[in-house]
Amino acid sequence: MKKDKIVSYSILIVGILCLGLGIFLTVNSQRNTLDKEEGSTNPPIEEVDDKEENEQASGTMDPTEEVSTPSPVPPSNPTPSNSPQPSKSPVPSTSPTPSIEETSDAQVIAYFEQEDAYIETVKNSKDTSIMNRLKSGFITIVDFLFYEKPIKGYTFKQLTETAKLKVVKLALTIDAKIDQYFPGYKDQIKKGYDNIKSKLVTLYLNVTSTVCEKVGSTTCNQAKEDFQNMKDSFGLTFDFLKDIGSSITGSIKDWYESFREKNS
Repeated sequence: MKKDKIVSYSILIVGILCLGLGIFLTVNSQRNTLDKEEGSTNPPIEEVDDKEENEQASGTMDPTEEVSTPSPVPPSNPTPSNSPQPSKSPVPSTSPTPSIEETSDAQVIAYFEQEDAYIETVKNSKDTSIMNRLKSGFITIVDFLFYEKPIKGYTFKQLTETAKLKVVKLALTIDAKIDQYFPGYKDQIKKGYDNIKSKLVTLYLNVTSTVCEKVGSTTCNQAKEDFQNMKDSFGLTFDFLKDIGSSITGSIKDWYESFREKNS
């Protein structure tokens, strides 16, 4: 009887253990199933590498990692390397502005030269209009040299001494050509224009005197040499040179007296 109780108790204990084990296994299986379902709906949380966190915090990156560099932006209008480069425009040189004296000299001398050239083109003409044109031009020259009437807006006094010499010499040339090509023509001009040659020679010598005093020996000697040539070209006789002697003034007077004696 006692042995039967022991067997019964043993069976009961084994049953209880089996029942507990079954319950445990069932609960554990259900738990694993729930874990799997949660893992499929929620993505796994990635662990951040401690090294990466430290690099981000310090602002540095691993040198082995690739760093992207922005590409340079090409110019809007690239010029081919083999295309000719436009040449720079030359800077215009600034020429000095002519002075009033240079302008007056040039314009007045040009007028006298044009008058001289005109006589050559109409020489020996009998045309009345040409004769009137010569008369008008000659009067303009005389008024300019002796009566301060302007030519091209300038008077004789406004010229440099060198320019004065040149225009007086041109006036003598014009006078000689008129006498040669149109004999007796000046007789038609009103009183005051007679004996103009002697007046022109006297003026030339007096201007030469000023040149010798103020300009320099080179221009002075050239003026004296030109006068010697004019004597031969314009037929200045001894009597003519003697008559104008009293009108010569300044430093040129002694030279002129010597010149006249040598050519007497």
